[in-house]
Amino acid sequence: MTASSQPPVLEARMVRKTYRRGAIATEVLKGVDLSVARGEFLSVVGASGSGKSTLLHLAGGLENVTAGQVLVNGRDLSTLSAAQLAALRRHGDQLHVLRQRRQVGLLDALLRRRRAAARGVRRAAAVREHR
Repeated sequence: MTASSQPPVLEARMVRKTYRRGAIATEVLKGVDLSVARGEFLSVVGASGSGKSTLLHLAGGLENVTAGQVLVNGRDLSTLSAAQLAALRRHGDQLHVLRQRRQVGLLDALLRRRRAAARGVRRAAAVREHR
C-alpha cells in the first residue's frame, strides 16, 4: 500500500461541538474539516477562545463531538469504548496529539527568559546612565 492510498492518521469530518449550560448553548466548533497524513506535522493556532483546545480534546478522544466524525487511522472515535480510547491514547504510536501544555510551558519559559534578558539590558543601561 502506498502512502497516498493510506487513510489519514487523523481526520475530522464536519465536526461540531456545542457546550450547554442550562438553556444557554455555545457552539465552539462549527463544521470543522481536517485531514492529517502519516508523517505530517500540524500546528493549531488561533485567537483565545477559537476552539483550539476543544479540537485537540476531540482529536484525542477526551471529549465527544456534538455532530460529525473524528477518525484516527480510519476508526471513528465515537464507536470506541472508554477502554479502547484510553488504549489508543496510550499506544497510539502514529498520532501524537495533546502536547499543548508542554509546548505552551516551553513557549512561556522562552518568553520569560527573553523578557528577563530585556529587563536586564534596560537595568544595565539605567545603571550606566545613573553613574
